[in-house]
Amino acid sequence: MKRWILVGTLLLLALSSPTPAARLFVGSQANNLISWPVPWVATCTECVWVKPTSNVGSTPAVTCFWNASAVYDQCITLSATPKAVAYTYDTGQKFATGTTTLSNGTWYFLCARFASGSSMEIFVNGTQEATTAIGTPYTVTSSVFHVSGTSLSSTWLDATVANVMVWNVALTANEIKMAMTGRSVRPSALILAAPLWATSTTEADLSGLKYNGTVTGTSLADHAPVGPYVLR
Repeated sequence: MKRWILVGTLLLLALSSPTPAARLFVGSQANNLISWPVPWVATCTECVWVKPTSNVGSTPAVTCFWNASAVYDQCITLSATPKAVAYTYDTGQKFATGTTTLSNGTWYFLCARFASGSSMEIFVNGTQEATTAIGTPYTVTSSVFHVSGTSLSSTWLDATVANVMVWNVALTANEIKMAMTGRSVRPSALILAAPLWATSTTEADLSGLKYNGTVTGTSLADHAPVGPYVLR
């Protein structure tokens, strides 16, 4: 418990600082991305702050489980409109497409909730906007978790991305709202927590599982306040 309080306090201080000392990762058609060796899970919740610049690929991926065979699942993507989309594959492709048209240059808190054998939902700024029934998703073996696209050009994303979190449970709608405001949400179920400072070729995982990530590309941006990041 003391470890979580300490880590959460340090992160809160870092991201609440008015000094733009940290960095945020920026995806682009140059295929900038970050990947962590996080094992795929059928039931999970993914949350991330994103500020779109433009759509680069036909289905730009904000977050996604992925492997070397180009198998991907449990993703947050953007439609051409663009709208936020939760994506999975069971016996076929399944989508839950949000209703909010995302504006370039505006921060949004996006969450996708996947409950294997039940449903998946997409949330925008803490509000559920769509749901779709799903079966058991296709298993992504030898997976990594990507932020800001994959190695496929169709998934490249042009956006500023920050504060990615993944839980191995389906959070409640209220818990997703809590996560948006920086409050503690099920730290024991958190399997990835990264502020996305991207100040070097590695990106720390602060969930306690230490799935430190690899940064591909060098496009970085000054820190922008997108809300506190707390693990306590």
